Amino acid sequence: MTAKEKAKKLVDRFNEHIEYDTNFKDETSKAKKRALICVDEVLKVAATIADKKFDFYTEVKQEINKL
Repeated sequence: MTAKEKAKKLVDRFNEHIEYDTNFKDETSKAKKRALICVDEVLKVAATIADKKFDFYTEVKQEINKL
């Protein structure tokens, strides 16, 4: 899975519970913020492990911001 695919998958997971009477653009913005919180948590853990996943999740974070 590429960083771009992972970014989209994370945002989509947070968007799954959107109520249809809400503003989709606002909800997508909220989903992106929630996905970024998750990625920040992964980055904190990865920094202590010094694994290649750190680079991958840094790319995922960049792709979320591009969505």
